[in-house]
Amino acid sequence: MFFTITTLGSNPFSLQIDPTTFSAFSDCLKFIKEQTLAHSTERSSLEYCVTDWEGIPAKLIENGAGDSLWTYIDALENSFNSDVVKSAVMSDINLSMINEAYVGMFRDHEELGIMLASERLNFDEVDDDFELYFDFEKYGRSIFINEMRQNNGHYFLSMYSI
Repeated sequence: MFFTITTLGSNPFSLQIDPTTFSAFSDCLKFIKEQTLAHSTERSSLEYCVTDWEGIPAKLIENGAGDSLWTYIDALENSFNSDVVKSAVMSDINLSMINEAYVGMFRDHEELGIMLASERLNFDEVDDDFELYFDFEKYGRSIFINEMRQNNGHYFLSMYSI
């Protein structure tokens, strides 16, 4: 995982950074400023832009890496695999709430509906035939439309969106 910062101005230079080596965004900014002062002749207000990255969702870069990048790294280290975290980013889920927001991975709305029905509805108290007449796909789609977001089969509660 890395990103490249390029300074703008008459004497530009690039700096490749591995964000996992810093504990906070402020530490990374301090490092960038120190490197800029060491390599640049310009001392006035320098501007930076991210010109390349790998292993970081483009959405984080496009929105300005900032603290969200460190929240992303923390989620990768402490929560789920990278596919789940990237899907959360793409679904605009607050990464600091990913544990609460993540519902699971489902093939389709029917599979989601089966899981939700088993959790929310008590089929033990009805006839076995009832399940034959219950439309799990419509139930799953209805709950999804009203309460969830999805990316690459990973479902999240939308109440935890940004």
